[in-house]
Amino acid sequence: MSDLFHEHVPDEFLDRVIAVMALTPRHSYQVLTKRPERMRAYFAAFDWNRTALSPEAAQWHSRGGDPEKTLVHEWPLPNVWLGVSVENQETADERIPLLLQTPTAVRFLSIEPMLGFIDLDGRSDLHRPGVQHWDYLNPATGHVENTIDWIIVGGESGPGARPMHPNWALSIRDQCQAAGIPFFFKQWGNWVPKIFLPHSPKYIKPWGTLDNTGNWFPETTPWNGQQGSDSETGEYVMVNVGKQAAGHLLDGKTYHAFPGDMA
Repeated sequence: MSDLFHEHVPDEFLDRVIAVMALTPRHSYQVLTKRPERMRAYFAAFDWNRTALSPEAAQWHSRGGDPEKTLVHEWPLPNVWLGVSVENQETADERIPLLLQTPTAVRFLSIEPMLGFIDLDGRSDLHRPGVQHWDYLNPATGHVENTIDWIIVGGESGPGARPMHPNWALSIRDQCQAAGIPFFFKQWGNWVPKIFLPHSPKYIKPWGTLDNTGNWFPETTPWNGQQGSDSETGEYVMVNVGKQAAGHLLDGKTYHAFPGDMA
């Protein structure tokens, strides 16, 4: 599906979607958007009576269902998870506060494709000079009333895909672990650090070097099979091996945690 909260999607359609979700509590629904301002506004003005009159609820009633018993009236719906898509620090600072203001049973971030370093717990001054830091992961700090319940990270795939620096993904993993938030590393995308591959790939071009701030240096010297990473400068040789070959191992491990796994 596309973005439910696109400006061309009418509220009546959203009401029908919510009705289906309320009528099927056996399923968990993950709703991801790049438009959290509309999502927040919609749920702030949500009206159960309007939703109960949707065609879906009426059809359920016509088949003998009892809306008073089968339409879940608990709010927020326990089987609906709301999330925002985040690519870099700018989109994080723009979208996460709006998500935190939206009522939902589970809040999640989809950091995919990850295109830059993202500070979620307000500890990094190096990457956010002059920006007020917010701790999106720890409501006990007093900066936010709610928190994030799940974080997904992934690189970019497809034509023209850009590489994701491993330190960016590792930083999110570390921030999640410090805050006790489930971390799901979905994929590298097309590009993977040469040093993270279990064996030399048959297809190793194009390749180049990515530094810790995201500067990309295309291949400048012949590949000799020995370039790796520089731990001092944070530079990694990235190779384009395709989504399937790049896989989903981060620092040699699989991270596929879901909400509830950290309880």
